[in-house]
Amino acid sequence: MFEQESKEHQQQRQESQRLLAALRQGRVSRRDFVVRAAALGFSGAAINVFLIACSGGTPVTTAPAASAAPASTSATTAASSDPSASAALGTRPAPGGVSTATRPAGSAVAGTATRAATSAAGTPVVGNSSTKIPTAQGTQLGGEIPTNAQLSDKQELRYPFSELVHPDPGQATAVQEVQFILNCWDSLVTANQQGDPKPAHATKYDVSADGLSYTFTLRPGLKFSDGSPLTAKDYEWTWKRNLSPDTASEYAQALYPIKGAEDYSNGKTTDPTTVGVKATTDTTLVVNLIEPAPYFLALVSTWMYVPLQQATIEKNKEKWVEAGNMVTAGKYRLQEWAHDQRMVIVADPNYYGDKPSLQQITFSIVSKKEFRQAVYYAINRDNLCNNVLKGQYLPKTTFVPKGILGYLEQPPMPVDFKGDKTKAKQLLQTAGYSGQELVYTHSDTVSAKAISQALQADLKEVGINIRLDQLARKAFAAWRESRKDQAFDMYVGAWFSDYEDPNNWYNFFLANPDQEFWHCHYPQLESGKSFIDLIRKSNVLQDRAQRQAGYEQAEKQLLTDLPFVPLYNNADVVLVKPYVKGLVHTSLGQDLFGGVKILKR
Repeated sequence: MFEQESKEHQQQRQESQRLLAALRQGRVSRRDFVVRAAALGFSGAAINVFLIACSGGTPVTTAPAASAAPASTSATTAASSDPSASAALGTRPAPGGVSTATRPAGSAVAGTATRAATSAAGTPVVGNSSTKIPTAQGTQLGGEIPTNAQLSDKQELRYPFSELVHPDPGQATAVQEVQFILNCWDSLVTANQQGDPKPAHATKYDVSADGLSYTFTLRPGLKFSDGSPLTAKDYEWTWKRNLSPDTASEYAQALYPIKGAEDYSNGKTTDPTTVGVKATTDTTLVVNLIEPAPYFLALVSTWMYVPLQQATIEKNKEKWVEAGNMVTAGKYRLQEWAHDQRMVIVADPNYYGDKPSLQQITFSIVSKKEFRQAVYYAINRDNLCNNVLKGQYLPKTTFVPKGILGYLEQPPMPVDFKGDKTKAKQLLQTAGYSGQELVYTHSDTVSAKAISQALQADLKEVGINIRLDQLARKAFAAWRESRKDQAFDMYVGAWFSDYEDPNNWYNFFLANPDQEFWHCHYPQLESGKSFIDLIRKSNVLQDRAQRQAGYEQAEKQLLTDLPFVPLYNNADVVLVKPYVKGLVHTSLGQDLFGGVKILKR
């Protein structure tokens, strides 16, 4: 059993636990959670960590065997020299978008899709959402397990998944990355979704009366998945490694409650011994905090605090996360990772606790690129522009507008403005999509509602299931801005050129991640990184022909990866009396009056 804390600290921790439980069970909104957590003294980093950790708990419905949800796919808009709009869809993390164009173009991006697991034999094991049972770790789907149930001889599961970008616990930020980690690693205590923390690698903890010091006692004989010893020293090394500027963890702040952690992470000191965590023996870990943090045990249960093996990381560098190199410390270990195809995890015989019933889980990875390409082919831009939008827009299948370096007369994947439903269906089959619902978020303007309904119909025709989610205009703007670090499925946006140069397009939207206007997360992908490298090289070329060639190459890559899907460009309608001469209408949509002359009538 765990040791008793001071009564005051215990009351604070229990109040924090109740709030976390309410978030995980959906009894408190994310916004209310932020307000109440801040009042309880949660740090900003802790709030962000818990919001991510709790964002994947929505119950899912059953799906056919071997089905898979589309991995992060998204859509945005491309533009001509007129303003543009775009739409996007995908799954967490949203790495791309679908876009369309009007004058200087606009765009949109999409996020996550529901998913369900199936047994190896094809029988769904995730039950109907109406049979949900709250547990200490979340919501158990499918109803109670019968007391004397006969189990299948083959305890294997297939589960739809996304290709992981950062399976390294020190760098993970996406829901499915965290899901993978929490299945393959234990921490000192279990995830505190309800009630008090439970022992995991630690058998007990002691908290000082002032709440500033935690002493964890680890189980003797703990092992990593390769059979090597796991000790308190591994925890000390891991936490300091995750704080190191060399690791560049986006969630290093989750460790900032620890004394000295922030200064070490920010490079104010290069001495790791200044961080307040110390393994005094193989089974004793002492942690000193900068101030009382009643939520600290909840933080300790998250992915940033799991123990990593120093030897494999130092030997294999960034390749340590690959199958054959990865060493874990939980119920499962990584057996296979065929990128963009599947991941296989199997029960770890070295696990200290009760062995899981499932012996193997195969994560079927949906092809993100092919799903986005299917969306690109599915859309009837001719109908959207000429019928739905009454000829106010010009259909577009490329990104940058005509007149801007990089413009292509023909995209690398030519498609008629009416779309190609047959090609879209073929790509969906290749991608592994099997009808999971995506949410298309849009504003309540007349045009936004008309566009959403038209795109929903186009996508439904090829088998993509879209649910529309309408927000008031201001609420939609706030929602879209929050997509910078939150998952989503699909939305449409627009962009107007400020000046006729690709710098106002590629660089503004993609090459500067801090200004990524559409939040499509393309720069985080390996293909996105190569695209950005190409853009930055082209941007400084003095020779126009060389610069044009560089941007054309970038445009071709963009229209193959499709982090956003182009839809249309704006078509300006200007009525001019026959006796008004010399009015100049620029490609950026402005009317210039300097040369205007009025003739006698």
